[in-house]
Amino acid sequence: MRFTSYFAMAAFFILLFAACGEKAPSAKIETINGVLHIHNLETPLHPEKSVTFEEELAISEEDANGNIILYKPSRITIDSERNICIFDSQDFSIKVFSPGGTFVKSIGRQGEGPGEFQSIGPMKFFPDGRLLVLDWRSRRTSFFDPKGKFQNSYPWRNNHFECFWITENSLTIDEFIYGEETQLFVKTFDFKGKEIISIGEFQPRRPKILTSGGMSFAMTVPYTPYSILCAAPARKLLYHCMNDNYMIEVFDEGGNLIRKLDRPYTPVPYTTEEQREFRKRADEQPDSLFSKLIKNMTLPSIKTITERMIVDDQGNLWVETFEKKKQEERTYLAYDIFDPEGLYEARIWSDIRPQVFKDNKVYTLETDEETGFRTAKRYRVVWK
Repeated sequence: MRFTSYFAMAAFFILLFAACGEKAPSAKIETINGVLHIHNLETPLHPEKSVTFEEELAISEEDANGNIILYKPSRITIDSERNICIFDSQDFSIKVFSPGGTFVKSIGRQGEGPGEFQSIGPMKFFPDGRLLVLDWRSRRTSFFDPKGKFQNSYPWRNNHFECFWITENSLTIDEFIYGEETQLFVKTFDFKGKEIISIGEFQPRRPKILTSGGMSFAMTVPYTPYSILCAAPARKLLYHCMNDNYMIEVFDEGGNLIRKLDRPYTPVPYTTEEQREFRKRADEQPDSLFSKLIKNMTLPSIKTITERMIVDDQGNLWVETFEKKKQEERTYLAYDIFDPEGLYEARIWSDIRPQVFKDNKVYTLETDEETGFRTAKRYRVVWK
């Protein structure tokens, strides 16, 4: 009896120690040559964690009086007052709406003069309300005051398509240098276009080119590996994934590689049916270079890891994978979410594609499958 009591007591303390002790490791962490390597497990820290997006606002083509205010919304950003700014590629202006969705004003118009646009890339706001706009067709960066009045601009030497963060006197952007082999860099420039620092060189998407009879046609092979880039502007960190491998590099604003994070992952197959659908495009122009290019392409058997990453307003990295599922006639995409320190926090499924996170809200442009029109929407982010 006494032996049984001692055995039961010992078992109790073993269970108590196990319950109160340290949790099982969530990742293997090591430092190699000064770089922190975070090897995450295949299962996230919180597999039960999920998120829902509760719609709060929709801005469509007409206002309350039936006036057309949006034609072809193509980019969206939010200022410090939560005003919603949407680039309309129909009339090449930036439409500004109040947080409640009321149309306030337009900034700019189509043209080549000061304060006019040929196209619009990234739009970034300074804390004081000034607006910075990249125009990749005019190849210049323009500045507007808090009221939307044009201030000044400067021309580009090369090409820029994405802005990662700005400070009071600089901006950090990509730079494409075209030649026999296209080069891609991420650099910091001052507001006269002078290079301050190069954060690094990365792999651009390179198309396959077919030349015949003095004519050339270029097309990218589906799921060709290339660099996927995004940033955490508040922390001035650049995330990079060479997307044929699930490994993400993190650079600081000085261009130093400070962290690498990875996790086990099985790529999504590029199915025979999907390949067949892709090659059907050759039937549209059977005697063209386009048709020959598609027919002669060697297609991959698997898809790359991702073609899109985004950082939310809490500093979490969202990696959009090619995994999909259908539910109630809606398509859901899988997102791997890493916390600000690089730990694999959760995996969620979403039927919207977040474009901007701000103040626990997410903003996006959604396309109606029947009409083809895009609506700007705001959702409240609710974690469970």
